[in-house]
Amino acid sequence: MGKQVVRRRMGLCVAAAVVLTAGTAGRGAATKADIEKIRPLSVLTDEQLKQIDDFVAGQFNQMRGAREAPAVSQAAGDLTDTSQSRAAVAEGRLAYSDRYSAAVKQAYAGALARGAELKKDAATDKQLLGEQMQIAAALVVASCDNPLLREDLLKLAAENDAAVRYWGVRGLTTENVRKYLQADANQDPRQQVLQALNAGAGLDNPAIVAEQIAVAAAQFPGDEAADKVLQQCVAKRLEPYRTWEVRQEISDLGVLRAILSVAGQPWTPGNEGRRAALVRAAADLFSVAASRYIKGMQYVGPDNVRLVLLTDEDQTGLETLLIEGERLWADVMARRQPGELYPARFREAITQRNMNRVESAYLALLGPDGAANRMFRLYPAGEAGPAVLDAPADAIERARNMASRRDKLLKTD
Repeated sequence: MGKQVVRRRMGLCVAAAVVLTAGTAGRGAATKADIEKIRPLSVLTDEQLKQIDDFVAGQFNQMRGAREAPAVSQAAGDLTDTSQSRAAVAEGRLAYSDRYSAAVKQAYAGALARGAELKKDAATDKQLLGEQMQIAAALVVASCDNPLLREDLLKLAAENDAAVRYWGVRGLTTENVRKYLQADANQDPRQQVLQALNAGAGLDNPAIVAEQIAVAAAQFPGDEAADKVLQQCVAKRLEPYRTWEVRQEISDLGVLRAILSVAGQPWTPGNEGRRAALVRAAADLFSVAASRYIKGMQYVGPDNVRLVLLTDEDQTGLETLLIEGERLWADVMARRQPGELYPARFREAITQRNMNRVESAYLALLGPDGAANRMFRLYPAGEAGPAVLDAPADAIERARNMASRRDKLLKTD
């Protein structure tokens, strides 16, 4: 599947989270207005619990029967809007959540299956409707934030569709699910989740999915299985950087933040090797990003024509990654050696578009004598982090064509 298609479909998963919120009746007996009256209550009657069941079933019926995307979005929006109680008492919120989540557990698979069926249709509009239906169902499951749905979230995290996987993993990071998995008594479910995350990290994920997997793994600092997931996330991201096929670089800031947040935690004696391996992974990711930015901003062809090889989106993403990433490095070094302040260099160098200064900023951080390299002993003496390959011919040709079009526009003006 082409990268443009993947990005478009990932856009659907974001769009599904910003759906219309006006209430409409599902095909069940209960309406959104009925549920809004129930949400603030701390004690629910049998009749009110039945209304929750009817409403959830009705909205999923509406979703399954939808012929156009707005109907899917409307049903998903009504469900996500009402997935949480507004009761003042914790027991009331839990009772509502458990009943609502149980109803979702019963109903979402039907929408997921209907979406899969539509995706096999020859008509493109039916395929798109099926994609949105599956994404919407996954979004609703994630919005419940209830450990009762953790196995369902794991199933979603293993789906073939990257956007569905995103919401499956995202659901593992919601507050109540996270607290459940972090509890000492829940070691087995936690390891089950980490095994699933490790398998997911090994797939060819869009950057936004890789970022979410890293965020989920970072919830468990000190767990060796979580360390492996984080390292796997980086390993899968390095190759597209080296070969100039990477996209959505801004998501790698989230991966970097997740790893360094774990590396900055207090570690028990004897685990310095594991911490070093994590920091090395973060350094490798930051290194290829810096290398891509420097090479992409100052390519000089055989005819001495200077070209910018990066798209505007890539350029903005890399600049944010380098500026904010340097701050993350400064924070983790300050935790290691309190009182030591690392000066910011990337922001000024990037603002000036001075690639020599950008390279100097990188070397000051992760070069052979760089502050982080020395502190964590990341690379052998005289070495620095990995770099991207020289730009391929197609990337150079695209940049030439873009430059040519810009010149023509300027001449026209």
